[in-house]
Amino acid sequence: MFVIGLNYKKYDNSLKVVSNASCTTNCSVTLTKVIHDNSVEELMMTTGYAITNALKTVDGPCEKLWQDGHRLPRTSVVHPQEQPVGYPPCKHEDPEPMLQFLIETSYV
Repeated sequence: MFVIGLNYKKYDNSLKVVSNASCTTNCSVTLTKVIHDNSVEELMMTTGYAITNALKTVDGPCEKLWQDGHRLPRTSVVHPQEQPVGYPPCKHEDPEPMLQFLIETSYV
């Protein structure tokens, strides 16, 4: 996989299969590189997606736009009093916006 600003100079036109990174990866790679270059040894990135009318929830191709297929998200609603294990506590003054987030978890 090649990411602009990270390893795109390693691209060789003899390669048969090339994958461009996702929009999330392309946006976060610059920040990640700055953090890495300043001696941070470990970094975790979490991406949350809201379910919209345009986001398909089927894992696989769609009839007309095959690239729109996505895996069905396993969602959880964050309750202000009950934080999921591994997530930082809610820092908002008003915890109600937290109820609107859907956290996508990949199936293995």
